[in-house]
Amino acid sequence: MRGDKVKATFVGANPRNNLRLEETYAAVEHRQPGESEWKTVRDDSDWALVYQWKRTSLFKGTSEATVVWDIEDWAKPGEYRLCYFGDFVFFGHEDPFSHFSCKKRRERQNLKPRRSCCPEHRVTPRLANHCQP
Repeated sequence: MRGDKVKATFVGANPRNNLRLEETYAAVEHRQPGESEWKTVRDDSDWALVYQWKRTSLFKGTSEATVVWDIEDWAKPGEYRLCYFGDFVFFGHEDPFSHFSCKKRRERQNLKPRRSCCPEHRVTPRLANHCQP
């Protein structure tokens, strides 16, 4: 339903490590039932998807990235996942990485709330269904 939101928080990297020009920090991917390929349907240029970064420790150099998707009425049924893309920098060496939330299923235009299946990803209970291996 309109107004439903899904949210995932990931261990992050400073966005200044790579400004990702012509790329994205966050995305929503969709997979049709019976298909194996994920397709990007939203990225951080969309108004309905919000990417937030915050430093959690200046001493340790740690941070978090949060991705929030405000689900539109017209989102198609199927499985969705939130994606986060960042770049780890250590002594001048840059290494890109990506994280994915648990899959979420949208049926009959309603996202069913379920418990989180992956507490190690620290996702909110609305995101659960299955975790990627």
